[in-house]
Amino acid sequence: LAYSNNRRDDDSPPEIISTESHKEFDAALTKGEWPMPDLELWHIPYPIGKVIHHAYDESTGFPVALARFNKEHHSIAEALSNSPDWTGVSHGMPTEWIKRDPNDPSIIIRHRTKEVSILPQWAAANKLAFNIISKENSMEVEKGLPSHKRPEFVKAFGEERVKQIEDALADKAKEADAAG
Repeated sequence: LAYSNNRRDDDSPPEIISTESHKEFDAALTKGEWPMPDLELWHIPYPIGKVIHHAYDESTGFPVALARFNKEHHSIAEALSNSPDWTGVSHGMPTEWIKRDPNDPSIIIRHRTKEVSILPQWAAANKLAFNIISKENSMEVEKGLPSHKRPEFVKAFGEERVKQIEDALADKAKEADAAG
């Protein structure tokens, strides 16, 4: 799940989560200072899975989460993998953990993500965010994912799927740059 990025979203009001905030959040997860986010559908507080690995791709500006569906929700994963409309992703950030730039309050300089949600693309505030749902249980070339985290993605998804994710991240970054 590439659930956010460091570009302005379409939220109300439009915001940017800074690179520094994404990096600091990833570090907090890595150190165990914050729990891995739950996986939900459209921000409904009924977890269908859990993020098990997280990375921030500084070269594209996207945080990437590897989530696993709970066993009892595999049918939801199957349905989502066959739904062309549910390709959007979002994330829930408790307001008490959000810190804004004092010079520009539309820029978030510190955040914590509690849940990552799969939702219809039209409902996503960040249209560049996306998900890839795989039935594979199996993501080393440092192209997009940090080298120290990439082996976990390869182990979970396999090299071919990781390459697809990295290519998609690079394409989305180019799309964002072209859009300004």
